[in-house]
Amino acid sequence: MLRRAKFIWTPQQAIDRDVSFRSLLVRGAVRREDGSNRWYLFRRCFTLPAVANAASLSIFADSRYLLYVNGVRIGRGPSRATPAFARVDCYDIASLVRPGANVLAVLVHVYGVDTAWYETVRDYTQSTFGDGGLYIDAALQCGTQRIDVLSDTSWRVSEARAWRRDTPRSGWGQGFIEDHDARELPTDWLVNQFDDSDWEPASVLLCEASDEDIAKGWGNVEPFPTLLPRDIPALIESPLYPQRLVSVSAVPRDSALPLERRIFEEPQISAPSGALTDPHACLRDDDECTLITTGEQDISVLIAFERRHAGYPFIEIDARGGEIIEVAAAETVPGEYTASGASAARVSRETYLDCAQLFRYTARPGVQRFEKFDWTGLKFLQLVVRNAPQGLRLRRVGSTETHYPVEYQGAFRCSDEFLNHLWQVGRYTALQCTHDAWEDCPGREKRQWLGDGIVHYLIDAVAFGSSSQPIDRQVDEAARLLRR
Repeated sequence: MLRRAKFIWTPQQAIDRDVSFRSLLVRGAVRREDGSNRWYLFRRCFTLPAVANAASLSIFADSRYLLYVNGVRIGRGPSRATPAFARVDCYDIASLVRPGANVLAVLVHVYGVDTAWYETVRDYTQSTFGDGGLYIDAALQCGTQRIDVLSDTSWRVSEARAWRRDTPRSGWGQGFIEDHDARELPTDWLVNQFDDSDWEPASVLLCEASDEDIAKGWGNVEPFPTLLPRDIPALIESPLYPQRLVSVSAVPRDSALPLERRIFEEPQISAPSGALTDPHACLRDDDECTLITTGEQDISVLIAFERRHAGYPFIEIDARGGEIIEVAAAETVPGEYTASGASAARVSRETYLDCAQLFRYTARPGVQRFEKFDWTGLKFLQLVVRNAPQGLRLRRVGSTETHYPVEYQGAFRCSDEFLNHLWQVGRYTALQCTHDAWEDCPGREKRQWLGDGIVHYLIDAVAFGSSSQPIDRQVDEAARLLRR
């Protein structure tokens, strides 16, 4: 694709201009380390003279982003791909921009390590620039006038300290557990009126070629030299709410346990009366709230959805500020499939393969919402509320279900209702493991295995027909690159 903009990043991450043809001959591409699990906020204000009759925005970020236009989140990405052929997402933003002042805002999360769905750059450009980078190319047409908003030094950037950087990873091949203090995040950074004058101007990731370099036939050095359009559609997202409240327990405090173990291992006892007021209100999508009050113990609540699914767990709360809520997701609980039923009203980690799919959230005053950054597989959510002696109002708890936008082009029906049900279950299971790739599982791995893909391809072909072929091509590309 035609590249009109430059990559930008925080000026705190200096460009290593000593990387050269000669140093690469001697040492090769030496990976530089600028840290892992980093979060950055980017903003760009612009003005439109009239109503936009057309407006498009292309974006890519290393590693993952959330994109907002005038305070409205419109997308996340990019889709998984080798960094040698990065995929650019394109959005139609005409309905979201308006005459006068507008603002684009982007949250970028840099893993800094390989995950099951993300690959760090390994060539000489990483030696030069490090991990991270944001590319924006927006073109807006107002009558006969065209306005371009590109990633350049007009953007402002600030590291988001609300996320702790020293948290452990959720599991093998996974990203990092989120430990988020909402009091450290500017509440209005998404709106145009926010004062970002104390943020730094973004730095352009570019090493310009010298006259000598040009004479030798070399050119400028930039990250991600090959940008390609995203070749699969955006994933579907829809809110899901729990079906039932499984249990309520009290939790004696044991702060000695680390974050990745605490919610799974701390003991549970009977909850005191009055710990929850209107306990089922948080399961509904209405204006009622569940009031959770802690005393000498913390309070644990286990809820269940109707079915297992892939999604982003979220909470909506009304807080005084300083309350802590930890949320752990799991696809099952101990004993769910035994004759006696669940043996413990909690999620657990029974083997080293079980991931700690959780987040910890420290509330600011007022109404707020928080959603896990990476999706996972879940049916159960365990919430532990801490430091809420005056009560925490839990407005909603749920999950943003996500999957690939398939069409049910295949069908099966016979006289045996068990086989009919088996077909429906199999198709649903395949759907939950189909996102920007075929996945072994959406919770523990999110990894695309070529061997499993042989089976997945046959299932998708029968259930979804040609609608899943863009994912088929993703697998074909991965296999082709491995053969190189």
